[in-house]
Amino acid sequence: MLWLEMSRDYEHGGSGWQFGTCLWSPTEKKGGGRWGYWDLMQRVTKDDLVLHLRGSKNQQFIGHSVADADCYVTTDRPPNPGVWDHALQFYRVPLRDYCPFEDPIPLSDIFERSSKQLIAYHQSHSPVSSANGRFLFYVPQAGSLQCQNGAYLSEVDSELSRIILGNDTDIHQLQQVGTGSGIATLRTRIGQKEFSDAVRDNYSHSCCFPQCNVADASFLIGAHIARWSDSTTHRGNIANGLCLCLMHDKAFETGLFVLDRQFRVVPTAIANSSAWAHANILPFANQQITLGQVQPDIECLQQHWQRVGYSPQDRDTEKKSRSE
Repeated sequence: MLWLEMSRDYEHGGSGWQFGTCLWSPTEKKGGGRWGYWDLMQRVTKDDLVLHLRGSKNQQFIGHSVADADCYVTTDRPPNPGVWDHALQFYRVPLRDYCPFEDPIPLSDIFERSSKQLIAYHQSHSPVSSANGRFLFYVPQAGSLQCQNGAYLSEVDSELSRIILGNDTDIHQLQQVGTGSGIATLRTRIGQKEFSDAVRDNYSHSCCFPQCNVADASFLIGAHIARWSDSTTHRGNIANGLCLCLMHDKAFETGLFVLDRQFRVVPTAIANSSAWAHANILPFANQQITLGQVQPDIECLQQHWQRVGYSPQDRDTEKKSRSE
């Protein structure tokens, strides 16, 4: 999921709570009551992406970052809570990998460039109470667009992110290469996150390695078979993904095992020199992984073989030597 943070200033709470280090908000309004744009914080999970919009009047998109942990509720207080001094508890999400745009993008440019699309999107996803409603950061008024008052955190699905970020031509028309590069990085992160979520869905959020019972989201990865950077044609293809736990993902990535054409585990030569592989990979040789609705792509498996230096002939030779 991509989220949009709308902050007025850099301090935004003071040391340790300032802009770019975390998302935070009160859990309740003064006097009680909830606010949907704050409650959205509870849905932010580790590795979600955050697009930052800053300013009180001439708002600008100034960068993006990554959630470093799931949202949590804390009684710790920001040094300078400002108008939220009344709060006894706060939502908080630590951030990492803040990537600033070299040239911030004025929100007014986005509103001008994509006004019709944004108005149409708002009409399709408002009010929030509707089946496909969203907490949006903007609102149409008298034929123009402006920020929604109090919309600290808002939802940005795939459709809205494409409207905001535009295509490569739009970005280079608006900004210099530096900012275009930053947006390209964000687009890549969005694509990888969506891919990972889809792969985990395909494998019912469980590690597909034989007899592995890891099903905790914190320990699962929607892993690429052929690397994102190596195979542009298979980017976003669910058949280029496996849902693996952290250990089995690392073992697959480093080439301790591959999958054959029948999706069976094949320990490689380097597995023989690993004590961990002897205990956790070799006993499952020739066992098929748990398959999802979309099965692994053979071409992607072949690219993985090539990258880790495996050849099917190696297996045939090993089988022959064992039978002699």
